[in-house]
Amino acid sequence: MPPPYRPGAVTAGPPKGENWKGNVSLSVDGISQTKPSNRLARPRRDTALKTALGALLLGLATFAVEPAQAHQQGVASWYGSRLEGRRMANGERFRRRAPFCAHRSLPFGTRIQVRNLDTRKVATCRVTDRGPYRAGRIVDVSEAIARRIGLFTIGIAPARVVVLARR
Repeated sequence: MPPPYRPGAVTAGPPKGENWKGNVSLSVDGISQTKPSNRLARPRRDTALKTALGALLLGLATFAVEPAQAHQQGVASWYGSRLEGRRMANGERFRRRAPFCAHRSLPFGTRIQVRNLDTRKVATCRVTDRGPYRAGRIVDVSEAIARRIGLFTIGIAPARVVVLARR
């Protein structure tokens, strides 16, 4: 059975339920091909990978980038007053009293739930900016969200981020 269709996705690997002995499966933009391997004892994985990379380089396929996880756990911080009115990475103006947040890889407009693991308080916000740029931090939240989850006075806290809906 071919992998599920994702527009622009390139996958290479054994068909589901099979190992590398005998077959190599390649899916470019939802069109799946399964070919027998030349050598059963030592199959050639690199053939499918080279084909997928060639398709990417020629512009025949695109690589779908998905977030690493539907949830992350790490350190959250907040940002606010200095950036009031400035443009964020998505073009909107920053408002510290709005439910905004910054995440490194989630698409703009993604709604996420941020839970402060110390206070167990939860808030929902929308990804509108990129960051945080400090090592070990997973999300920067606006002042409004920081106040809701009890992060405002301390500045940083352990947090869990759950993706609710992607745009």
